[in-house]
Amino acid sequence: MAVAWLPNGTASTVLAVFAAASYLLTYLVRLFAWPGWVSKLSVFGAFGRPYLELPTAAGFAVLCALAVLGILLATVIAGRSPKAA
Repeated sequence: MAVAWLPNGTASTVLAVFAAASYLLTYLVRLFAWPGWVSKLSVFGAFGRPYLELPTAAGFAVLCALAVLGILLATVIAGRSPKAA
C-alpha cells in the first residue's frame, strides 16, 4: 500500500518507521505495564513467538486483517494512480 501511494523512496522510510515503532511498542507495553491488548497493535506482538508457539487467534486475526486491508487499499490506490509505460 505504501509503495503504491507514496512517491519514490518515501515508502521505504515510512515502512521502516512503522516497523521500528511497532517493535518499540512491544517494549513500552512491558515497561509501563500497559494492558496486554495494546501489544497486539504491534505486528510483532500479534505474531507472537513463532519458534515456540503458534500465534493466538486474536493475533492471527489482526495479521489477517492487516494483510487484507493492505491488499485492498493498495489495489484501490494503484487503480487510481496514473499509469506509466
